[in-house]
Amino acid sequence: MSVNKLLWLGCGDCEGLKYFHSQFDEMLLIDARHLDELAIPENFKGSFKQLVVSTEESLSTFKETNIPELSSLNSIGCFLSNFPGLKVENEREVHTKNVFDIVHDFFTGAGKKTLVLDIPDSQFELLSVLSGENALNTIDEIIVWSVPQDSEWQETEDSIKLYLENNGFVSFTRGENFSGYNWVHFIPNPLFFKLSALSEKSSELENKLKEENKKNKELQEKYELLKQTGIRLESQIELIQKLMSFDS
Repeated sequence: MSVNKLLWLGCGDCEGLKYFHSQFDEMLLIDARHLDELAIPENFKGSFKQLVVSTEESLSTFKETNIPELSSLNSIGCFLSNFPGLKVENEREVHTKNVFDIVHDFFTGAGKKTLVLDIPDSQFELLSVLSGENALNTIDEIIVWSVPQDSEWQETEDSIKLYLENNGFVSFTRGENFSGYNWVHFIPNPLFFKLSALSEKSSELENKLKEENKKNKELQEKYELLKQTGIRLESQIELIQKLMSFDS
């Protein structure tokens, strides 16, 4: 039996859960705050873990802000233009959990895998880790809260969209909105992976052709060397024959 699983990183108050929670057999919600601080629906059927998700396991400082759902492990600068009154009220030391370990452990054995990524201050870094571990291309749907990013990865206004499209996904929206920002859905583009496979095969053939050309060049050089050696031998034989004719 195929099991549909939803993993929500940075669930907060689960504003978007009403849109799609009935689609899944198993759900795991993860947030840096304690369950008592969240407004998860009472009829929620799933599990919750209090974890701070990062690119690696380490001891870090978590910044709690006056808008709790915007609390962050990194800089809060990406929110200041839209939330000018945002400020850090408290900092606490936390042990972070590696995003790949979380994704891998929960999705093992899943039929359909849906990842909700709602950690705006580090979405690029988290996606990069998953991509580096070849975990992105195993996920059937990625849902991202499309808010401004404060990251060295940012190059355009739709930088998350561009990043995922470059990694084989296509995007669409269904009108889901929270605090003025859309939830954007990404699903794998089958043509991208076919093209990637063809490109890889083409690269392999090109490398083989280069290797064959190299071997042919080496054989041609050996042939030319043997040819020159043969010419020299013929000259020597002719000289020896002439000398022998003089002696006789």
